[in-house]
Amino acid sequence: MIDLGQLEAFLQVAEHSSFSRAAEVLYLTQPTISARIHSLERELGELLFERSSRSVRLTEAGQTFLPFARRTLETYREGRAALDALRQAQGGRLRIGASRVFGTYLLPDILQAFKERHPGVSLAVRTARSAQMLELLLAGEVEIGLTRYIDHDEVVTVKLAEDPVYLAVHPDDPLASMEEMPLRSLVREPLILYEPDSSYYSLILSMCRDAGITPDIFMELDEIEGAKQMVARGLGISILPLCAMRDELRAGVLKAVPLKGDPRSTPICLVYRKRTQASYLVDAFVKVAAEQFREATEAVIP
Repeated sequence: MIDLGQLEAFLQVAEHSSFSRAAEVLYLTQPTISARIHSLERELGELLFERSSRSVRLTEAGQTFLPFARRTLETYREGRAALDALRQAQGGRLRIGASRVFGTYLLPDILQAFKERHPGVSLAVRTARSAQMLELLLAGEVEIGLTRYIDHDEVVTVKLAEDPVYLAVHPDDPLASMEEMPLRSLVREPLILYEPDSSYYSLILSMCRDAGITPDIFMELDEIEGAKQMVARGLGISILPLCAMRDELRAGVLKAVPLKGDPRSTPICLVYRKRTQASYLVDAFVKVAAEQFREATEAVIP
């Protein structure tokens, strides 16, 4: 079987028309170069060089084989370079999954920081329900996910933070002046819910059930942006994750009031499959996300 050492020896002898000069370039002995050329010729079943006491030149078979030998070594070197770039997370493609809320409100800041540090890496992002993330990971459709905690034998879960939920009200609402709001006091407030099949919908109803109240559900919307818009217009209140309100809180169009006695939160996690060989891109993404998530989840709470 042909090896790279034989090809290197062949190319150097062809370039310099000299076994001794090829040996110098490759820091080998001349007998080693001769042995490699002989082995290559036996493998190919052809003489590659015409040898005389004064010169070495390619045979017709050697001329024919030369471009293929060059191409093989070039391909190998390009492959090594690509692997080196991958190890440094400067190349390749990373497939990322994200739950819809985290994908909308947290992932953009993380991706921006990642692209600034690793501009040569191409990214593919897929959003899905948190409950679907395990399936996507195990099927190999995504390599890493930004989602809630996942407990599974084949998955590594890195917890980044807790994202608390707050009572979201209009700044002029009387509730906005309260330092804390007992959940049971919300029984007569018009409650706006969102994403009926989401974990947040289930969480809010669970909180009300644990507080022993039946909420006055004024409105149910398909997505969280609609709920924020309704609250910002004074049409009701909602219970929202902090990460989803940061822009509105900074702009002063929403007010976040802590819920007394029953603080709930959602863990912000990175999840990826266990593997025997490190994925440099996954490791690089975990590092960047761990550095960025605090800034991404910050919100000014007046």
